[in-house]
Amino acid sequence: MPKIQDKIGHKLIWSLKIFMTLIGFALVIWFVQSSKTEFDLLSNHWQAQPILTVWAVLILILGSVLNWYGEIKKWQKLVGYISFLEAIKQSLVGHSLSLFTTNKWGEYGGKCLFCAKAQSSKIIALTGLGHLSQLMITLIFGLLGLIMIYNKFDLFEVLELKWSWLILLSLILIGIAISFKVVRQKLLSIWLQFKSIKQEKTTSALFWSGFRYIVFAHQFLLLLWCFDADVGYVLGLSLISSVYILSSIVPVLAIGDVMVKGSLAVMLMSFFEFPVSAVLITVFLMWIGNVILPAVFGLLWLWSLQPAYLKSKV
Repeated sequence: MPKIQDKIGHKLIWSLKIFMTLIGFALVIWFVQSSKTEFDLLSNHWQAQPILTVWAVLILILGSVLNWYGEIKKWQKLVGYISFLEAIKQSLVGHSLSLFTTNKWGEYGGKCLFCAKAQSSKIIALTGLGHLSQLMITLIFGLLGLIMIYNKFDLFEVLELKWSWLILLSLILIGIAISFKVVRQKLLSIWLQFKSIKQEKTTSALFWSGFRYIVFAHQFLLLLWCFDADVGYVLGLSLISSVYILSSIVPVLAIGDVMVKGSLAVMLMSFFEFPVSAVLITVFLMWIGNVILPAVFGLLWLWSLQPAYLKSKV
């Protein structure tokens, strides 16, 4: 019987690899092809200012590497017993699987593929802590950014943020979910694991989340400067942090995050007469460097993955 279960498990994982890879690359290709406007703007900027475009590419590469270095170090510190190379693998595979879910829920399942079934609650709790720490940093800097630009215009009236229906729907779905005993038991297990996390891991997660935020916020600002956006340092970072906090409350697939951030960035920065082309190109490049390319590497790495719970049986 165990051998039959192993064969079934291997076939399921093989099917998952094929499905996720095909869907993943199909979505990536579709979104890139639908970004013809951004490619045209980038091509025009290259012809007009090739040196600044080269600087933009260098900033994109360096910023994306540093951003993901922070994410990988955060995960390594949270788990505590894996190498940096293993942390790279787990982070990229988890990220690639999160593209198809809202708020990166797929990352929880992706990282659980690397652990035994008995450790899944702990891994989910650690992943949740990593997300929560990043959200806390986003909220702190975002609120500061909103305060800095609040006097410029009535932000909330302009954006007409009417999320009461979303809150109500979320509460209904949560109520339905916790009505099932198996869900309550799983949530209790995760909560107990969350409570057992040491204080130094929480501190480390906040540190590396802050590191990441500072990196990609400055990456965003430097790219805006490369594409002729005339904005000061403080105002620029305030607007960027406002874009990130507002986009964090919108439930959207990670792969479609570029559309939300792009729309918000254009809307906010248009009040300060930023060139729309500069904003669109910057958001597009940030999406390519920090979301798409890591996801492609993660999907490729997925093919070499044999889940830990299968390794223990064969």
